[in-house]
Amino acid sequence: MRSFQLSAIVPEYGIAAELAKGIRLFDNTATIHIREGAGVGGAWIIQADFDLKNPLIRFGDLEILFRNSVEASGGKMVKN
Repeated sequence: MRSFQLSAIVPEYGIAAELAKGIRLFDNTATIHIREGAGVGGAWIIQADFDLKNPLIRFGDLEILFRNSVEASGGKMVKN
């Protein structure tokens, strides 16, 4: 099983918490970290580590969904 990681900077903690709820819909075993970002103007950083045990979910598709949700909330993806 391969592990994947996605990270983003979002403007508010509430947005990060909602993204975490969405992540749990696709991978209920994902490890999710939300922390206040140092040097990002008071924004919040969300980082999710996925195992993707569900064979019907491809990482590329999950990345597109995550990116769209992050950008719709006024955030931006972070390269890992």
